[in-house]
Amino acid sequence: MNSIRTKLIRSFLCFAVPIVILLVLTNIYAVYLVRTQVSKSYENMVALYLNQVDTALTDIEQYLSLTIYYDDNLQAIKRDETDMTSNLARISLKNKLANDILVYKTVDCFFAYLPEADTFLSVNKNSMEYKKRDQISTYIQNNAETDAVDFYNWKVYTIEDSHYLMRIIQSNNMYLGACIQMESLKTPMTLVDLGENIYTFFTDINGTVLTPLNNLDLDSIHGENSLVKLTQNGKKANYQFISRSSSKGDFRLNVLIPEKNTLNYLPHILRFSFVILFVLCFIIIPAYLIFINKDILLPLKSLVASMKKVKNGDLNVRINLKTTSDEFEIVKETFNNMLTQIQDLQISVQHEKNTALNEELYRLQMQQSPHFLINSLNILYNLSGSKDNKLVEEMTLCMIRYYRFIYTNHFNFVLLKDEISHCEDYLRIQKMSLKDKLTYSFTVPDFLYDTPVPPLIVQTFLENAIKYSASEDGSVTISVNIDFAEYKQEDCIKIIIKDNGNGFPEDCLRMFQSTENIFPQKKSEHMGIMNIQRRIALLYKGKSDIRFSNSNGAKIEIYLPVSPDFNIMRNLS
Repeated sequence: MNSIRTKLIRSFLCFAVPIVILLVLTNIYAVYLVRTQVSKSYENMVALYLNQVDTALTDIEQYLSLTIYYDDNLQAIKRDETDMTSNLARISLKNKLANDILVYKTVDCFFAYLPEADTFLSVNKNSMEYKKRDQISTYIQNNAETDAVDFYNWKVYTIEDSHYLMRIIQSNNMYLGACIQMESLKTPMTLVDLGENIYTFFTDINGTVLTPLNNLDLDSIHGENSLVKLTQNGKKANYQFISRSSSKGDFRLNVLIPEKNTLNYLPHILRFSFVILFVLCFIIIPAYLIFINKDILLPLKSLVASMKKVKNGDLNVRINLKTTSDEFEIVKETFNNMLTQIQDLQISVQHEKNTALNEELYRLQMQQSPHFLINSLNILYNLSGSKDNKLVEEMTLCMIRYYRFIYTNHFNFVLLKDEISHCEDYLRIQKMSLKDKLTYSFTVPDFLYDTPVPPLIVQTFLENAIKYSASEDGSVTISVNIDFAEYKQEDCIKIIIKDNGNGFPEDCLRMFQSTENIFPQKKSEHMGIMNIQRRIALLYKGKSDIRFSNSNGAKIEIYLPVSPDFNIMRNLS
């Protein structure tokens, strides 16, 4: 949640979402206002035309009432006094209706039906087909005296799939009526330019369509002012539906306005707002997010990943991402240069440490007692006086090998076989000095001969044993056993050095076993042992161990890992 990616996206959404919502609400409200205004305009038009229709129907209804109650021709036909009188009355009534139908332009047919006189008269306009006239005549004569006819209101009748609006008035078994084709009632509306694809039509009170609709799949419709989805030429489209009921009959006048026509009334700027909203939502916002991801988030991700690797100790990592921002380019170059400088500094510090360590190891290695050199020369002098040339040669050869090993070997490690050979030279010199009172033995497996060990690590303890372990008769016995062992879950060389002396004094054991005395501040008579402890501590970094104990003499156990830290190990070749 605290990542820059999340914060950037969150801040952008906080800015963009309100703008998008505002645009959406503005568009919705603008469409609502326009739709309301258009709806109101068409409602007023429908109401005006329907009022005109209702007024015309009222006039026709009054005309029918006056005629049926006050016209003498109907009474004469009904009385049927003589054929002459009845025929004249029929002619007179028909002429009257023929003249009056021209006055009432809405009416398609006037008719009079007198069942008692077996008379049906009708006057029709030329717009009505003869077939339809005959259908209306048959329907009236068959149903005038049934409940199928409404004598109180204008009513829609469906006769042979044709729809008619009729008003029939009944008095003393006489029926006088007016018939209007629903298509004729809509004709004046077709003369008005309402707009493209706008439909006007009539329905009954149940929503059944009474006038045909070209290219529009609609049989019935319900509601008054609503948005409906209809099929035109096989395509679905939204229409605004406006409907109003007549006050005179069981029919309604309806208007269907395409939704796209409504949007044409929007101001141009609001029409473009839809385009702006689309561009904003589907082009600008994704493009911005892609830009943010490419130019900011990806470089940051690469930088963070590199920093995590550096945190885990990998200083070889570098940022190679191509950036388009000067700031990230500066960060990349600075970061890479910083890592290069750290690596150089680390190498320099390690080199200085290794140099100091090597100097320390060499200094410790060279801290040898001068007494051995003096004693060796003294032995050599005595042997030369005895005229024993073989012993002199042997002594001289041992001393040459011994001091060559001491003063020419500057390695931190030597092979175990070289260390043992050096120890044998040393013991041979000491044996000549002690006049054969020294006995020694080495037990080493052949497979360990090429194992690296610190130089003088065995010889130092041999020197200490000869110095302090002489028995009452002056004899010294030393044994060296070397073998493979496991120590602290690591493969090690185990070196055991034993003598036949009185062992270590208690204060010496405590001193040797204390880590505080590994780095003595002043000279001590046990400086050689302490040097060994110091050297292996530096070489093996705490993974080695030296144990001191008494077991029928002094006993030293040395544990050296087979694979020491080769970063500070010299090349033995």
